[in-house]
Amino acid sequence: MPANHGHRMGFSFFISMAALLWVFVGCSIYYHYHVATNYAERGQDAGHGSDMGFLWISVYIALILTLVLFRQARILGRMINRLQEKENSKLKRQLSVNMSHELKTPVTAIRAYLETILNSPDMGRETFSKFVEKAYSQSMRLSSLISDVSTLNKLDEKSDSFKNEDVVISQCLKEVLNELGYKIEANNVEFVSLISTNLRLNGCYTLIYSLFKNLIDNSIEHGGKNITITLSAGINQIPGDGGYRIDFTYTDTGKGIPPENLPRIFERFYRIEEGRTRKTGGCGLGLAIVQNAILYHRGEVTVDNRPEGGVIFKFHLYSL
Repeated sequence: MPANHGHRMGFSFFISMAALLWVFVGCSIYYHYHVATNYAERGQDAGHGSDMGFLWISVYIALILTLVLFRQARILGRMINRLQEKENSKLKRQLSVNMSHELKTPVTAIRAYLETILNSPDMGRETFSKFVEKAYSQSMRLSSLISDVSTLNKLDEKSDSFKNEDVVISQCLKEVLNELGYKIEANNVEFVSLISTNLRLNGCYTLIYSLFKNLIDNSIEHGGKNITITLSAGINQIPGDGGYRIDFTYTDTGKGIPPENLPRIFERFYRIEEGRTRKTGGCGLGLAIVQNAILYHRGEVTVDNRPEGGVIFKFHLYSL
C-alpha cells in the first residue's frame, strides 16, 4: 500500500463529512428562507430577524467545524500511515523468518553432500555422481526460491523492471512447456491447450510466463501422476473504451484441494499438504506469484474443486 494511502483516506473522510455538514446548513438556510417568504407574502411578521441571526451563527459554526474536520482528517491520515508502516514492518519480519527457514534446508543439504564427498576420498564413481546430482538438485531449488522471492518483491514495490509488450499467449505457453518438459514426461502428464495461436495481449511477458509455469508446476506437484491439464481462453471485449481482456480457464484432474485450505492457497509460504515439508519440495510461493501476476494485469482469480475431481482456476488478464 502506498505511503500516502492514509492521507487519501483522511482527505476522503474530510470531504464526506464536510459535504454532509454543508448540505445540512444549506437545507437549514433554504428552509428558513422559504418559511420567511411565506410569512412575508401573508403580511405577517414572523420574527425572523432572530432566525437570520441564528443562521449566521450556524454558518460560522459550520466553518469552524470544517476547519476542525480538516485537522482531524490530517491526524487520521497520519495514524493510518503509521499503522500501515507497522503492518509492513511486521510482514517484512515474517517474510524474513520464513525465508530463513526456507533457505536453511537446501543450504544445509548442499553442505552435507559436499562434506560427504570431501571426507570420502575413496568414494566410488557411482556414489560420487549421486551426491553431486543431489547437491545440484538442491542448488536449483535454492535458485528457484530466490527467483520467486525476487519476483514477489518487485511486484510489491511496483518495480519499473516489469516491461509491457505484445505477448503471444501460445508462444509463451510453449516455452513454459519446454522448460517443464522433463517433469511432464516423468509424471505422465497430458497437457491439452485450447489456446488460439493468434491470441495475444499487451502485458508483462515475464509475469505471464511465471503465472503459467507456477500453475502447471503446482498441478504436477500436488495432483499426482497420470493427470490431464487443460487450458482454454476467450476474448472479452470491454464496451466503450475499445479494450479487451482474456478470460482463462485452467483445470486438472488431480487430487483437488481440501475445502478448508481453499481460502489460504494464495498466501505466501502456505503449503496445502501437511506432508509436503521443506524436505520434499515446495516453498509455498508459487500460487502467490500466480495471484500477483494476475493482479498486475488488473485481473481476478478464483479457484475451486471440480465435482469430477481436480481443481479449476478461473482468471482474466486485461490488455494493458
